[in-house]
Amino acid sequence: MIISFPEDCAEVIDAIRSGIGREVLFVTEQKETCSGCGINPITNSSTNPFCLTCSGLGYIITYSGTVVLAHITHGKLDERNWVTGGEIDDGSVRIQIKYTLENLGLAESSNYVYIDDERYKIDKVIKRGFKELNRIILDLSQEDEEGL
Repeated sequence: MIISFPEDCAEVIDAIRSGIGREVLFVTEQKETCSGCGINPITNSSTNPFCLTCSGLGYIITYSGTVVLAHITHGKLDERNWVTGGEIDDGSVRIQIKYTLENLGLAESSNYVYIDDERYKIDKVIKRGFKELNRIILDLSQEDEEGL
């Protein structure tokens, strides 16, 4: 038996994503050494805890965000967390985005992703597709609010 895949596989996946997908925000942090104080190489902190430029952090942190359309699945489908009373949602999410070099760069360089006002860290980047790559799957895990 010969299995033939449709030639417009990428277009079908894009149409499904545009029909049921939602926007997610990829956030990248850039850290630059403060010009108003120096960094202690042993503690990796500011040499002036009262610096007015960086508030004593030693770094100036800038954030940039990019919105991407994604298909979102709450809970990783192949890793169920079953217990006696049922299944526990451990805060994991899997999203699927269109494969482009820009999206791949975002997936590999972003520090975290916001979905529905919740912050997730990127655990794994998986490239998928038949014949040619046409989608990127990201496994995410929800960050605790205490860790922020």
